[in-house]
Amino acid sequence: MIKQIQQATQFVRDNNFATVRRHVLSHDAHPLLQFVKYGVCGVGAFVVHIIVVNLLGATVFPFSDEIKDIELREKNTMINNSFGFLVSCGFAYWTNITFVFKPGRHSRRKEVSLFFAISAVSFFAGLATVPFIFGMIVEHFSEVEKYAQHIATLGFAVTSALVNFVCRKFIIFDK
Repeated sequence: MIKQIQQATQFVRDNNFATVRRHVLSHDAHPLLQFVKYGVCGVGAFVVHIIVVNLLGATVFPFSDEIKDIELREKNTMINNSFGFLVSCGFAYWTNITFVFKPGRHSRRKEVSLFFAISAVSFFAGLATVPFIFGMIVEHFSEVEKYAQHIATLGFAVTSALVNFVCRKFIIFDK
C-alpha cells in the first residue's frame, strides 16, 4: 500500500495537471483510485437521496418529530426512502458510467437492468433496517427518538452501499 502511494505521488510530481486529471477521470485508473472515485460518486448519490427524502419528509410524506405517531413516521420514512432510491439510483448510474466504471460488459439495457436490480436488492436490505432501527430506538434509546428517521436513513444508506460496490464492479461493469 505504501509503495502504491509513493508511485501515485511520483506520478503526480512527474506529470502536469492535465495529465493527472485525465488519469484520475479515466476508467482505467488504479483500483484504489477507482474506489475513491466510487466513494465520491456514492457521496453524491447519498446527498441526492437525502435531499429527496427530506424534501418529501417536509412536504408530501411528513416525518418530523412533531408527528407523535411513531408508526406514521416509520411508514413515511420508508416511503420517502423509496422515492429517494429511484432518484439517487439514476444519479449513481450516470456518475458511475461517467467517472468510475467502464460500461460495455453487457448491452446498455441489460447493464441498466442489472444496475437497478442490484441496487434494488441492496435497497430492500437497507429498507429492512428502517423498522429494526426504529424498534431499537423505541425500546432502548428513547432519548434519541426524535432523530429516529435520520438514524434509520443513515442505516439504510450504509447497508445499501456495502452491497453495491462489489456487485457493480464484478457483475455489471468491465472494470
